[in-house]
Parts: sequence; structure tokens; C-alpha cells
Amino acid sequence: MGDVPGMYWFVFWCAVVVIAFTMAWLGGRAAHQQKMKALEILRIYAERGVEPPASVAGPLLHSMEVEGREEDKWKQPKPAGPRPGDAFGFCFMALAAAAVAWWRSTQGNEPQWLFYGSIIVAVFSASGAISSFVNGSRRG
Repeated sequence: MGDVPGMYWFVFWCAVVVIAFTMAWLGGRAAHQQKMKALEILRIYAERGVEPPASVAGPLLHSMEVEGREEDKWKQPKPAGPRPGDAFGFCFMALAAAAVAWWRSTQGNEPQWLFYGSIIVAVFSASGAISSFVNGSRRG
């Protein structure tokens, strides 16, 4: 099979990044649209001045991730609290990106964009982890 030209690797990694960001954007967009539709249904009940039936409010509030007593679920928003999963996810991404940067630094000069890109991802992921740890401790 032989060596693959560097340009193909560049295109491959660019495609991976584009696909990852597109999937994240589409997932966030779908969640936002679902929550907005639920709010629209609840707004209609609020304009009429009636309380939505439990058969309607239950699934809507479950999709909006609202917790509380069963009869007051739609009245109380979910309290903010520490989310250590976010911080540990950022830590994992930072360590993985740093490992890729270290690996590329030991392999030579080609391709340098992967080394610098990994450093940038590691720095942003580390700052996200620090932010999650600090803000998580304040919310709890």
C-alpha cells in the first residue's frame, strides 16, 4: 500500500474536526428546538390561565429535565449544582490533546499543524476544566 501523502492526512483530520463540530451543533440545535416547543405548549396553557394536565406537563417537563415534587414539577426549575462530569470530560480532552502534541513533538517536524492544533485544544480544554471546577463549587 505504501505511504499516504500528507495532503490526504490533512484532509482526513479536517473532515474529522468538521464532522465533530457539526454533530455537536446539530445535537445542541435539536435539544434547543425540543425545549422551545415544550415552552410554546406551556405558554399556550399559561395564556389560557389553566394548569396543564399531568399527562401533558409530565412528558414536557421530563424533556426539559425539570425535577421536583410530582405535583410541582412544572413550577420549579432544576437547581444548578456541581457537575463534575463536565470538568472530568474537559480534563480527559486536555490530556488526550497534550498526549497527541507530545507524540508529534517526538516524531519530527511533519505535520506541525497537528502539534500546534493539539496545544490549542489542550489549553482550551484545560481552561474549561478549571472553569467547571471553579463554577461547580460555587453552584453547589
